[in-house]
Amino acid sequence: MSLTSGERQALTWLLAVIGVGAGVRLTGRWSEGAAASPVAQEALRRQLVAVDSAQRAGRRSSGGARSGMPRRRPSARRSAVASGSTRPTVAPARQLPTLVPVDLDQADSAALERLPRIGPSLASRIVADRQRKGPFGSLEALQRVRGIGPKVAEYLAAYVTFSGSSRPPAVLR
Repeated sequence: MSLTSGERQALTWLLAVIGVGAGVRLTGRWSEGAAASPVAQEALRRQLVAVDSAQRAGRRSSGGARSGMPRRRPSARRSAVASGSTRPTVAPARQLPTLVPVDLDQADSAALERLPRIGPSLASRIVADRQRKGPFGSLEALQRVRGIGPKVAEYLAAYVTFSGSSRPPAVLR
């Protein structure tokens, strides 16, 4: 069985394509192994431990009681083996502070600074505007303060309340 010159060229081209493809795959695998430095591996291990801790905390808070299955805590040995350390790495659940709604018609600058997205300068502008023009009474009136637009006002809606009534808009003559 003899091959013509065209068939030989086609076969040579096909073998070259296969060789280049294999070389690319081997180079990719080789560079992936080199990229995983000890520092990167340690960072990845820490992230995996944090994810495992968060998943365990989520299962403890929602899984056992609803499903009717008894809750089972992972043993210290299993946690230590999974994390690669000699002691268990169970992160304590963090308590987030609950915010009591702040009355923007009466709050001082320090109380306003405890609100999210409100810094010292914005808090002082809110107090100054309230002293000059009177109580806000609504989120729409709060937007008259420079630095508070519709999005910030909408974000603050869950954290604020108003005790006074807003002034009616002045009629221009």
